[in-house]
Amino acid sequence: MLHGFKTRAESLAKEVRGELQLSQFDPLPPLDLAVLYGIPVIGLAELLAWGASQESIDHFLGPASDELSAFTITHGTRKLIVQNQNHSSTRRSNSICHEMSHVLLEHEAGPVFGTGGCRRWNDEDEEQAEWLAGVLLVPAEAALQFARRGISVAIAARQMGVSPALMTWRLNKSGASTRVLRERRLRKR
Repeated sequence: MLHGFKTRAESLAKEVRGELQLSQFDPLPPLDLAVLYGIPVIGLAELLAWGASQESIDHFLGPASDELSAFTITHGTRKLIVQNQNHSSTRRSNSICHEMSHVLLEHEAGPVFGTGGCRRWNDEDEEQAEWLAGVLLVPAEAALQFARRGISVAIAARQMGVSPALMTWRLNKSGASTRVLRERRLRKR
């Protein structure tokens, strides 16, 4: 990731949370975020009305469900997020925040498929969107407070509306877990 991006992401997430009138400790409702930016969110099954085949929809809602969480359709300046409604609410939250992160970071929409039908994406953009989505859902300040209070990952995840895996990732990647361990060691001296 580009130098300074993580600090920028924390600042941007704080600004966005402010626009939604959320503190750093409130769960972020991803649909509210999409509404704030005027981006509709629909379920994969709703693509039938847009001309997608029932076979394709059934494929991604069934056997290939794990392969498709969400994606953004861009037409000029208009955007539409499509989510896999069969996923858990926590996964959908992360997926919508990931797609919204592309919007917030003003990433260029590129072709989805390259030669031979293989998916294409910009690795740097994907890494940035993944990071910002995590920060939007669990700001560093919240992760630090959960760690300082010794709140279990499961309870912290439930409070923020995220999966335990995402909460663990934020506790580790934000440095909250390490910082609290250091603080406790210093107090024992």
